[in-house]
Formats: sequence, structure tokens, C-alpha cells
Amino acid sequence: MTTNLTVINCCIDQFTANDVSICDGDSYFEQASEYTAAGTYTDLYVSVDGCDSTVTTVLTVNPVFATTNSPTICEGGTYTEGTSDYTAAGTYTDMYASVNGCDSIITTILTVDTQFSVSVDVEICDGDSYTEGASVYTVAGTYSDTYISSLGCDSVVTTNLTVINCCIDQFTANDVSICDGDSYFEQASEYTAAGTYTDLYASADGCDSTVTTTLSIIPLEFTTNNVSICEGSSYFEGTSEYSIAGSYNDIYVSVNGCDSTVTTVLSIDQVITSTNVIELCEGESYTEGISTYGVTGIYTDSYISVQGCDSIVTTDLTINPEAQTLVTITLCEGETYIEGGNVYSAEGTYFDLYQTINGCDSTVTTIVGVNEIHDFTNFVTITDGEVYFEGDNEYTESGSYLDVYENIFVCDSTITTILTVNASYDVTNTLSICDGEIYLEGTSEYINSGTYLDLYTSVLGTDSTVTTILTVNPSPIITNTITICDGESYTEGSSIYNQTGTYTDIYTTTLGCDSTVITELTVVDVLATTNDISLCAGESYSEGTSIYDETGTYTDLYTSLLGCDSLVTTVLVINEAFISPNFIVLCAGEVYDEGTSTYDISGTYENMYTSASGCDSLVITELLILDTDISSNDVEICAGRQLF
Repeated sequence: MTTNLTVINCCIDQFTANDVSICDGDSYFEQASEYTAAGTYTDLYVSVDGCDSTVTTVLTVNPVFATTNSPTICEGGTYTEGTSDYTAAGTYTDMYASVNGCDSIITTILTVDTQFSVSVDVEICDGDSYTEGASVYTVAGTYSDTYISSLGCDSVVTTNLTVINCCIDQFTANDVSICDGDSYFEQASEYTAAGTYTDLYASADGCDSTVTTTLSIIPLEFTTNNVSICEGSSYFEGTSEYSIAGSYNDIYVSVNGCDSTVTTVLSIDQVITSTNVIELCEGESYTEGISTYGVTGIYTDSYISVQGCDSIVTTDLTINPEAQTLVTITLCEGETYIEGGNVYSAEGTYFDLYQTINGCDSTVTTIVGVNEIHDFTNFVTITDGEVYFEGDNEYTESGSYLDVYENIFVCDSTITTILTVNASYDVTNTLSICDGEIYLEGTSEYINSGTYLDLYTSVLGTDSTVTTILTVNPSPIITNTITICDGESYTEGSSIYNQTGTYTDIYTTTLGCDSTVITELTVVDVLATTNDISLCAGESYSEGTSIYDETGTYTDLYTSLLGCDSLVTTVLVINEAFISPNFIVLCAGEVYDEGTSTYDISGTYENMYTSASGCDSLVITELLILDTDISSNDVEICAGRQLF
């Protein structure tokens, strides 16, 4: 680093920033301070004129590179490291200056492999030869053959060959083995039986050569295997594959070089299959082996037969449903309803059990309602000359009259009229009122059924008697308990209700009285569920039969156990993969860590993480390594101060 110093006369605080690089193991001194670790340091000086001078040092510590090489050379060879040449085994150190000006140390551990030299003395008979590697020698002399050892160095074999004239009888003993059926030839002799044989040869120099042959006959091997396999399987003998019953021969070469014949007698065991057709009633189950089935379908169970093969049982199962029949019957009082062999006449719910053609239960549920037959008796008094009307009939004479009507339940309603025709001034009134009403006769009020006598004085001054035969008819009250789904409505007469509550509707009976129907209505809420779902891009979410793979709000409608709609709202968020770009600039010799990766070469790198949402997060690092720069600082200090 070069510092250009200018001295000025000033008395203001001075600030200096130094970027300093040292090598690992070195120290940097700023006045009385010594720094050895990378970091930012501040040193404060006071000049003679009292002006503060602050020096900020940004210290970078460059590493010292150390490398160890372990080469091997052959004896007589040379290993070069930089400008150094090494020929002897040992440990050597070479020091270089790195690009950042720091030492780079290379340690060389050198191994020198020695050259092997072997000398061999060999004698052969005249006419024979001696082989050394790829060389064949027949003449006496000294020969050198060079090889390359496993370490890559030369290995020299020196052969001292002597050729002598030898003429002595030669005896050779041969132990020979042949396979049964083969022949062994010794020159012109052919041998096929075990024994010891002698053959005599005469050489060109008149020396006998005797060959004794001890011949052994190796018998051929024969093996028979009886094999059973399952239908559809294969049997392997050596490289042969057999799947059909039969007798097969495979010939091998035994360890002694003779034929070994393996005869395979193969039999095929059949796979046993059976099918059971089963019919059951709803609620019953069928057991096959360790399997239990309760749903219509075709099922397969495999067993192992006594031969060890599969035995397959196919079950064709049919589940016949249990028949359920609902019959609602309304009878008039006194009528009967027959279901099978049962006779019902009273109001209630009855169950009759039958068997279907499949032998399963068939249940008939009969709900019987009984409507009353209304019998009314009216005591009516009229004055002679008056007419009493009952329905379409007119009555003018005293007597008992019967009129039959059909009520709203289609049952008979009988009205008996007992008519009394009084002479003038004696009046009998037979009246009907509804429960809760008041009948006024003159100044009298009547609210209960009964016969009442009221006496008046006629305009002629005679008594006028009014007999009132009063009947009080009931006002029926019926309570219905009803359940509907939210959004539906219930109709009672001309009224429509769609909210939970108790409602009253009043009708008029055939007798002219109020008939009150009380409706206790329950409105079942639609079940609404909201699911918040978060997925990664490329994934999908299933709700019932629906599949969603885009961000949005989706609605699926089901039917609950109460028969009402069940609404599921899915709020789906698809999280995209995050891509984060980093632009990093470093100096030569520095490294950049991204996750578990370390980079020290300029380039573009990708690192994949898992984000907080569980999705992929990609970090793209563009790394630029700058060459080491040499900086020149222009520094100004006050007169009388020192620069350190």
C-alpha cells in the first residue's frame, strides 16, 4: 500500500479510514495497538496543537495456503516442484507467494522405488531351449530381460545360459486320467483301459528315452432327479428351464473333466380351482377360510394344497336386501284391516314379518289410524205450523228422525233428531253450541249441555214456556310435531311456516265448532363447515368427488343424516415457490456460504430450501470474485502529528 502524505496547518478533528490486508500469523500495528484478527478497529490520537485524529482500520486477514503432495519416482528419476528438483527420498518444503501476497507452502513427501536386478544361472541340453518372459534362448551366453514392476520401475533379469552335450537315458513317468470311453495316445500307442504302460523312444544322438504311463479311467456320472412342480411354474436344471411334464437329460462337465449326466423326471401338479355361488340376507356374512365377506361381490382366496400348489376358491356372493314396506291405513271406527293373517281395528303401529323368495326377512309396517263415527242426538221443539230442517230433510211432525252424513274423514256421522211439535205458546228449542260459547235465552245464559226452562208472559197475558235442550259440542285440539330443513316450508291448511316455533291454525268442524291444530315446528340448520387449506404449487386438494388445484373459495353440498343439506366451504391457498436472488461480490481467496454450500468461484448457483409454508424456496446466488487490488490512500494530517 502506498501512502501520499500532505501536512497542513489545521486544528480540526481528522478522520482516516485504512483498508489493510495481512497474512494469517502476521500482525498489523497502528501506533501502540497490535491487531492479528480480521475486524474494524478505531485508534484516537491527540496532536500537539490539541486536534483529535481518528484512524479507523478495516483489517482483512488472508489465509496461508498449505498443500501436501506424496509422489513416487523410480530410482534414477527426478521429481520437480516449482524450481526445485528432487531425486532422493525425503520430505521437502517449497514456498510460493499467493495472489494476496501471503505464503503458499507445498510439502513434498517423496518416495524412491529401487530397481530390481536378478541373475539366474541356467543349464540346458544341446538342442533344448530356455524361455525367459517373451525371449527363447538356445545358445550359451548371458542375456538381459527388462520388465516393468507393479510400481512402474524397471526390473532386470540376467540369464547366464550354458548348453551342454548330454546323452543319458531319459525316464519320464506320466500319470494320466481319461474319461470312460476316451483313448490316450503315447506316440503310436493307443490306450483305453486303466493300467501302467511303457513306451521306448530312441533320440538322434542314440540316447534312449523311456516314457512310463500310468493310466486311470474316470467313470461317467449319472444322476436321476424326480421333481414335482405346480402348474404354471418352471424347474431349472443348470441353464435349462422345464415347465412340461417329461424326462429330460442335461450333460455337465465334472471337476475331473468328464461328462456328468443329470436326468430330470418332471411331473406337473395341477392348481385346484373351485367356485362357490352364495346368497345371503342383508346383515349376514360368509366366511371362507380366514376371510369374512358381507358385501355383494366376487372374492378369491388362495390355499396351499397337499402338493404345495395353490388351491383357489372363488366366492360369488350375493347379499339380498331385506324388504321394508310401510303401509298407512285410516279406518272408521268399527272397521278392520287385514295384513297377512292379522286383523287390526285399533289405532297403532304393527309389524308383520314375511320371507322373500330369497329366504330373507320382509317386514311390513302398518300404521293404523281410526277416525271416530260421530253420533249426535238433537232434541228439537217447534211450534205447530213450523218446519224443522235437518240436512235436505224437512220435519213438521213430532217424532224421531235419523240422518246419515259423511264427515271429513269419510266416516259416517249420524244425527238423530227427536222433534217435538208444540202448540202455540209452548216452545222447545233443541240447540247445539260449541265448547266455550254462550247461549242466551231471554236473560238466561247457558254454557253447558242440558235442558233449560224459561217462562215468559205472552202479549195475551198467558204464559209462554220456552224449553231449551242445549248440546255443547267439543272443539278438537290436535298437536303436530314437524321437523324440516332450513330453506324448506311446512303448509298447514292455508298457512305456510318456515321458522322454528309453535303455530296455531283454527278450522270449522261439520258441527260448526272450532278445530284447533297446533304445529310445533323445528327447522334444522344447514350444516356449514369451512376448511382453510394451504398447498404448494403443483399439489391438489380433494373434497368429496371434487378436486381443486387453484387458489379460491369452493362450495360442496352433501346430504346429512337428517336429510338436510350439509355445506362444506373450502378456502384454498396455493403457495408459490419462493425465488430469492442474491448478488454477492467477494475478493479473491474469500468464500461465500449459502446454506450447507460453499462457493469460491464466480458463477450462478441455485440452492433449494423448504419455506415456512412447507413449499420449495429457491435461492439463486450470482457470485463475483474480484481480483486483489492494491490501494493508494491520500492522507492529510495536521502539522506536528505522526502517521502510523
